[in-house]
Amino acid sequence: MAPSFELHPALAVTALLLVLLVAHYLVDQYGARRHYPPGPRGLPILGNLLQLSRDAWVPFRRMKEKYGPIVYLNVFGHNIVVLNTLKASADLLDRQSAVYSDRPTVPTADTLTGSMFFPTMKHGERWSKMRRIAQECLSKGASRMVHPHQLKEALLMTDALLRSPRNWDAQLRRASASIIASATYGLSSLESEDDPEVTRVNEFAYTLLAWITPTKFVSEFLIKYLPTSMSKAKKGAQYWFEEYTSRFTCLYKDSVTRMSQGGSKTNLTNIVCNRKDRFGLNDTESAWLLAAMFSAGSETTSSVLMWFIFMMVTYPDIQAKAQEELDSVIGRSRLPSFADLDQLHYVRAIVRETLRWGPVIPLGVPHRATEDNWYQGYYIPKGTICVANVWSINRDPELYGKDAEIFNPSRHLDEHGHLNPALVDTKDESHATYGFGKRICVGRHVANNSLFISIATILWAMKIKPPKDVNGCDILPSADNIVNTGLIMRPVFFECNFEPRFPDAETVIANEKELIV
Repeated sequence: MAPSFELHPALAVTALLLVLLVAHYLVDQYGARRHYPPGPRGLPILGNLLQLSRDAWVPFRRMKEKYGPIVYLNVFGHNIVVLNTLKASADLLDRQSAVYSDRPTVPTADTLTGSMFFPTMKHGERWSKMRRIAQECLSKGASRMVHPHQLKEALLMTDALLRSPRNWDAQLRRASASIIASATYGLSSLESEDDPEVTRVNEFAYTLLAWITPTKFVSEFLIKYLPTSMSKAKKGAQYWFEEYTSRFTCLYKDSVTRMSQGGSKTNLTNIVCNRKDRFGLNDTESAWLLAAMFSAGSETTSSVLMWFIFMMVTYPDIQAKAQEELDSVIGRSRLPSFADLDQLHYVRAIVRETLRWGPVIPLGVPHRATEDNWYQGYYIPKGTICVANVWSINRDPELYGKDAEIFNPSRHLDEHGHLNPALVDTKDESHATYGFGKRICVGRHVANNSLFISIATILWAMKIKPPKDVNGCDILPSADNIVNTGLIMRPVFFECNFEPRFPDAETVIANEKELIV
């Protein structure tokens, strides 16, 4: 009697997947591939996997030079289209947003968030409800509610930079987190970046970032077909979803309790509470929405400020020019305020240029096509992952001139030194850093205000200088030394000095600090 043979379920699933992958590859190579946008040929089954590096924005830009503004890749059967120009990105992601407002499926991330994290959520009814309420919370007009928090934290951050310059990056992270924590939950100013209220949300953000990088959208291809019992990643993500839901719900309910006991109501929790029934959100969804606003804003804002410090050390002439404007408009007897915004053209140009030159999410967060589409004669099938190469767009010489690689705030000013109208298709930003379509960053108005008042206050109070080597030469940081999480990019920590710009600067700061502490 012949021995019986049973194929292990995992091997059976793997074998089936391999067959499907080979079939998909053959169809792709010899069928519809000729209608796709141009792009590099890939390997059998793997496709273009080896071309998805952690700093993919650089090779993607080189592909533009060879294949044009739209580049097609295929990885493990996943179609990917890289958009390297503002026009292509706006044509698809803005003007055809009904087709390109979805997000790719990342099984572990979806399990980790219970599909309730607004920035990465799939397009659908829940996302639409959260988006509408988030827009009301963070609109240009509503963002003024955050001004008092931003003014306070800009002052405290500047004071801390003068007193404790060695850990200046921690001061930026603390201030950025504190603004968002105060604005979201009505919390008091945070003592440090390690405050327990912050770490519980930041821990989640770092965990999620590890799973939503562009490379993860394809490396999890096999995982999504495995049952939870066969995937350690899925089991771990399910545990953390329950843990984070508990944490976020506590933050939300504690904020509601503080308001009911007479606490400040100038926070996003109050707005969400007043609108959640109208939009049909339950308490768990409300808690996750608020956590999304917090976690999405804190890390990105502090990273932009790190690039600002980098530029001020590297370009002392730009720093000096901004300080001349501050002296002319404000003088030296008071700190900057939001009332000065319309007169501080050069400072606002520095904000724009920092966001343009150093986009902290250089590839954005990818979109996904929900139906077959054609663009300029090219076929983009349903399910295609669409990546806007923000870094490449922001350095396009056709948009920004031959010096697009250089940090130059004056490119945003007219001949009178006033802020130029923003470039077309940039939503009044003059850069593509905040994204496109219905997935554009809803918190950009709050972010712009935080950056403006923080940068204006720092430049008003101090000179930022590089350290010297033994020969008395400046030690400048290198733009090649970056921290790259796969999604967020910022400079590696570098040494620099913060000195009061004039004798009374510290006195003015101390007097203002007494009024708010």
